[in-house]
Amino acid sequence: MNLEDAVINSAISGALALLVAMLSIYLTHHFIVRRLFLKGIFERWVKAHEETYGTMVNCFYTLNQFGNVPPQSLNEYNQYVRAAMDKWEHAERLNAIWLNSIQKSLTRARGAFRQVSFAIFLALPPAQTGVNPASYSSLMRQIDWKEFSEAFADCSKAIRENLNISYLEKELKKVFN
Repeated sequence: MNLEDAVINSAISGALALLVAMLSIYLTHHFIVRRLFLKGIFERWVKAHEETYGTMVNCFYTLNQFGNVPPQSLNEYNQYVRAAMDKWEHAERLNAIWLNSIQKSLTRARGAFRQVSFAIFLALPPAQTGVNPASYSSLMRQIDWKEFSEAFADCSKAIRENLNISYLEKELKKVFN
């Protein structure tokens, strides 16, 4: 091998080494960016479930409280009952893209919660609402506690299953045992 061939081989080897290094940097960067992107999506997905569940739980207990002890004024109704419903429905709308797989349970719960909210509204003094409760059927005026509780439990279970909480609990037990 002459000097010219050695220089060419050395240049080719150097170029290949540089190409491999650049490819390695590119692939590493690509996978890191992809991993961070997927991590961000996963974190947003979990946050959507947390926000929706948290506002649903707050709404459930607010409706439960005022379903048993009705508010004394339209202002109190708006401040607590209506506000809790609005917060939950707002969280659900904002996070809808992430909650598609549990939409059926959310819709059932929303329907049951609205029925309770309206029954609470109809329990207000007619002078404050301008509505005659007697003009509505007893199904609208009476709270369906069974459906309310079951819809809440079903939706809570759907969120738990969608997040695969039982799997995470099993894995944590392995770590701590």
